[in-house]
Amino acid sequence: MFVELLSWTVPGNQKESSLNLLRALHHQMDASGGLVRSLVGREVRNPDCLVSLTFWKSWEDVARFLASSGSSILNEHGNNSSERPKPHHFEILWEWPQEEVDTKFGECFWSIHEFYPARAAMNQLLDGLRHWAPSLSASGGFRCAALWLDKNDDGHLALATQWTGDGAPELGLPEEIRAASGRTTQIVARLRVTDQYHLGVV
Repeated sequence: MFVELLSWTVPGNQKESSLNLLRALHHQMDASGGLVRSLVGREVRNPDCLVSLTFWKSWEDVARFLASSGSSILNEHGNNSSERPKPHHFEILWEWPQEEVDTKFGECFWSIHEFYPARAAMNQLLDGLRHWAPSLSASGGFRCAALWLDKNDDGHLALATQWTGDGAPELGLPEEIRAASGRTTQIVARLRVTDQYHLGVV
C-alpha cells in the first residue's frame, strides 16, 4: 500500500476554499480507482498549513491518477496561493496492529515523525522503531503505528501514529532511535475522513 502526504500553507482567507478543493481532489482520486481512504485537515501547531492523507492499493493506482486530468485541479489552484502544495509519496513498510487505521470515528490526530538518517544507520532505525512502536499501545488514545519509506528517496523514513481523544502526546523517542535518526521533523495534524459514505469506508 502507498500513501500520499500533502501539506499546503494557505492564507487565512483561503482556508475553507482550499479545504473544499482538497475534498474535491479526493473525490477525483476515488473516481480514478485504487483509493482506499482519504483524510484532510489542519496542522495543530500551524493552522494555516492544510494536510491531506490518501491511502492507495498500489503505486500503479497512484501513477494512474497523477497522469490523469483530475490531478491538475490542485496545480492550477496552487499557482494562485502563496505556497505550492507539497506532496510526498511513501510505501507502507510496516503497520501495527495490521491495517488498523481508524476511520469509524471520523476525526483523529496524526503525529508524523520524519527521519533522514545516514544510510548506514537506516536498518538500525527501522529495527528500533519496529520494536518500540508497539509499546505505544499502553498510551491512552493510541490507535495504530506505521513506517513509511519515501518512494523517491530511500533515505527518508516516516513514523506515523494515529490517536483519538484530545490530541497526540509527545512520544519521547528512545535514545537509541534518536542516535540513528539523523535530521528529524514532525507534523501533528487533526484530520477527518473526507466522505466515508462516498468512499466506502466503514
